[in-house]
Amino acid sequence: MKTLIVNFYLSQKEKKILPYIELIRDFSDYQVVPEDRFNLSLLKNLNSIILSGSPKMLSRNEFNKDILEILKEVEIPILGICYGHQLLAKAFGGEIGRHAEYIEKDEEIFILDKKDIFYNLPNKIIAKKSHQEYIIKSSLKKDLEVIAFSKSCEVEAIRHKKKKIFGLQFHIERSGNIGYEIIKNFYQRIVKY
Repeated sequence: MKTLIVNFYLSQKEKKILPYIELIRDFSDYQVVPEDRFNLSLLKNLNSIILSGSPKMLSRNEFNKDILEILKEVEIPILGICYGHQLLAKAFGGEIGRHAEYIEKDEEIFILDKKDIFYNLPNKIIAKKSHQEYIIKSSLKKDLEVIAFSKSCEVEAIRHKKKKIFGLQFHIERSGNIGYEIIKNFYQRIVKY
């Protein structure tokens, strides 16, 4: 099994992407590419894609429009984390808002649906948050559904209704055992099926 990790970090690229690598290494081989090298030709012989976080702001148009088109065409499972989560929503018609202040804390996440990525987890988990932007729930189109929320963010997790596409606002790569259980579900319940 092989995963493409798309690295959206601008500086400290290796340091920031290491937690993603450590998170998936029990489940998949991997290849890391910077966002400017992400294209459809890279997807041959891959089983999944992970979209990393980033300090960039979608609300300031800090994204590549070509990537949005690629994300709509991809047929293999995708998991977006933080910026990657917001990028997925944007690709499928969602809008991005910005909190007045940067949120950096552990927070309770309330799970609405436990049939796949949150399988066998409690109804409430604690995860690491580190972001300023968020998906505006009312902007989500028919393709995406909300499967988790928190007090500070009404869209903590999304799922595409037809494709194997998931987004998480919180950082599973820094959330210990909860993050491990979520990524295990991604590979065992989504990628392998």
